[in-house]
Amino acid sequence: MGKYSIKNCRSVVFDWDGTLHKTELIYINAFNEAYDFLVREGYAEPRHFTDKEINSYLGMTAKAMWKVFMPQLPEEIKEHCSAMVGDYMIENIYAGNARLYPGTEEMLDELKSMGLKLYILSNCQHSYLEAGAKYFKLDRWFKKCYAAGDYGFKSKPEILSEVIKSDGIESEILMAGDRYSDMEVGIFDGIKCIGCAYGYGERSEYASAAAIAENVRDIPELICKID
Repeated sequence: MGKYSIKNCRSVVFDWDGTLHKTELIYINAFNEAYDFLVREGYAEPRHFTDKEINSYLGMTAKAMWKVFMPQLPEEIKEHCSAMVGDYMIENIYAGNARLYPGTEEMLDELKSMGLKLYILSNCQHSYLEAGAKYFKLDRWFKKCYAAGDYGFKSKPEILSEVIKSDGIESEILMAGDRYSDMEVGIFDGIKCIGCAYGYGERSEYASAAAIAENVRDIPELICKID
């Protein structure tokens, strides 16, 4: 058994990028490669992006990212660049360049020892999440991983509502994530959320969170403190 006592939680749904996966290690270079392509093809002017600027797009769907970043681009160019980014990131996962946040494996071991059922719900394509699941052997902890791309990039509240019914996820659910799209699960579905402040969101995105984790290692204790 774990060292914490569970109150009102049977299942925990985790975001992936910025919550368990330190995605900047493979995303920043992928973003820059895609932007260099846009410059070469005459769709953008040369410029430098800070790591913080680039990381701010993590956690968004590709469609939402391009709507914010370069909405004027032709759709086929957006799709081409999105594919470039995805392929680069998958290649770098299998090349051994991806990392979980330090302490993630121990945290997940703890939650599993507490008898909790664990899931992942990410605003990404199936192929990318599948690569991470295989490389990190996520089936050691997670019953299932859900990619928004498999659901037409619906919002996380919509997807979670759908999979709760189809897969029979138990009703005492908690969501953990680093972006407002994760907190929306609490706003629209009434599910309590942990905001992961070590990820890529701004603290203002966690206004509705039941608790805030400053480190991935904080999560087991926070789960047990939430009423």
